[in-house]
Amino acid sequence: MAYVAASRGFQAAIEADAVTSTIQNFNAERYANIQVRAPLLDDQRRIADILDAETARIDGLRTKRLAQMSVLDELELARIGEHLATAESTGPVYAYFDVQLGKMLNGERASGGSQQPYLRNANVHWYEIDTQDMATMTFEPGEKRRYGVRGGDLLVCEGGAGVAEAAVWDGRIPACFYQKSLHRVRARRSVPVEWLMYWLRYSKAIGVFDADGNIATIPHLTGEQLTEYKIPIPEAGQRRVAQLNAEIAAIRETQRKMEAANAVLAERRQALITAAVTGGITV
Repeated sequence: MAYVAASRGFQAAIEADAVTSTIQNFNAERYANIQVRAPLLDDQRRIADILDAETARIDGLRTKRLAQMSVLDELELARIGEHLATAESTGPVYAYFDVQLGKMLNGERASGGSQQPYLRNANVHWYEIDTQDMATMTFEPGEKRRYGVRGGDLLVCEGGAGVAEAAVWDGRIPACFYQKSLHRVRARRSVPVEWLMYWLRYSKAIGVFDADGNIATIPHLTGEQLTEYKIPIPEAGQRRVAQLNAEIAAIRETQRKMEAANAVLAERRQALITAAVTGGITV
C-alpha cells in the first residue's frame, strides 16, 4: 500500500481532490475511495520485495552522489581559502569598495505610478541572480541614480537566512534597482568586487557573520559592519579573480551534472514504482 500511495496515479488523485485553505490537505473520505489495483497477496509481496531492493539501490546511488557534491563544496571553499591566504596585505572594505543600502519598500511605493523592477534578497544567491520573480515599486527621478544597479555591481544580502550571499549583476535588465534588503557594492580602487564576493563566501562558511550578528532574531550584516571588516588584499586582483572564477565554474558545473543525474534517478524510482503497482511492467 505504501508503494501504491507513492505512485503517480494515486498522488494525482489526491492532488485533484485536495482542499486548500492556508495549507493543502486531502479529503479522508475520498482518499479511502480511490480505486487501486489489487493483485493476489503473493504477487503483492513479490512486487513489494522487488521494489524494496530496487528503491534501496537507487537511494544508495543518490546518497553517494550527494556525498560527492558535499566534497565538492569543501573543495570550493578550500580553493577560495588558498587564494585568500596568499594575498599580500589586508585592508578595510571601505577603503576599496563603496557600499550602499537599497530603498525601503512601503505600500504606497509598491502601488504608485512609474513602477520599476527591483532586486531583493530572494533574487540573490551565491554567484547567481534569479530574475524570474521580480517585484516592482516607484522610483522617483532623483532616486534612480542612487538606487540603480549597473553591470559589474556586487549585490550582497543584508539579512535573513541568506545573509552575506552575494552575486555580480550582469546588466540583463537595462533599468533595474535594488531594495533595502540588499547592499550594492562598487569598486573604488583596483580590487575587483568578485574578490569581496569570494571573501564573503568563505567567511560565512566559517561562521564569521554568526559570531558578529544577532542570531537570537534574524541575522543581519549591516553596512557599518560590512565596511569595517578587514579583508585580504591581493596585488594582482584581476588575475586572482580570473583563476578563481575558472576553478569555481568547473566545480559548479560538475555539481550541476550530479544534480541532473540525481533527478534522473528520482524519476526512474518514481516510474518504477508506478509501473510495478499498476501492472505496467511484469514483475
